[in-house]
Amino acid sequence: DLTMDFIPGRTLHSGRVERRAARLSGAGPTGWRAEVEILAGIAEAVGHAHREGVVHRDLKPGNVLLDEAGQPHVMDFGIAREIALEGEAAARLTASGKVVGTPAYMAPEQGRAEYDQIGPHTDVWALGCILFLMLTGRTPFERPGGAVATLAAMLTSDPEPPRSIDPQVPVGLEAVCLRALEKPPGRRLRDAGEFAAELRRWLGGDAVQSRRPGVLQSLVRRRGFPLALGLLLLCAAAVGGVA
Repeated sequence: DLTMDFIPGRTLHSGRVERRAARLSGAGPTGWRAEVEILAGIAEAVGHAHREGVVHRDLKPGNVLLDEAGQPHVMDFGIAREIALEGEAAARLTASGKVVGTPAYMAPEQGRAEYDQIGPHTDVWALGCILFLMLTGRTPFERPGGAVATLAAMLTSDPEPPRSIDPQVPVGLEAVCLRALEKPPGRRLRDAGEFAAELRRWLGGDAVQSRRPGVLQSLVRRRGFPLALGLLLLCAAAVGGVA
């Protein structure tokens, strides 16, 4: 039989509205620290799983329990996958070709059912979605039309910068969030441990290592390299003409 500890408390999802209202009203802990502290704790727990060779694959506020002391506990490893460590074969717990996860927090490789691409970076994407929710009050690809519309938006569009939704969002947190939500897995933070380290840097008053996408990088991602190059050359010609 499988037994687990009983942890009295409530999910991260159930307390989200109250925490955001307290922060916006100034009644809660200073600034963004309370939410970032919680997420750093979540990322550190997931980072431990990554070091043990396990990817959660369904991180979301509903799968995080806050105990009576406010400490987070990651739950529901029901669709977790063991990743190959030191040459060991990976044990797949779900069938290939099926989209598995929660659309609002699902990484592109999950949305395309590319399970050979699943890794710690997949959970980093979900952590980025949770951070986006904490910063803006909504998930990055939330669309009318339900799961299909959300998946389509995730696969075809970039997330809106959080500061364009709420200018009070700290620049460092936005940078970490957008780094976690890079579509190519290799451009995200490597694992949940790196994600947690970035949040701890911000909490400690240090500069984060993530950088927001520049104008040219954003153009390349949204419009393609030829158009971005053409616009860059056009701007250069205009500057040269003025000079």
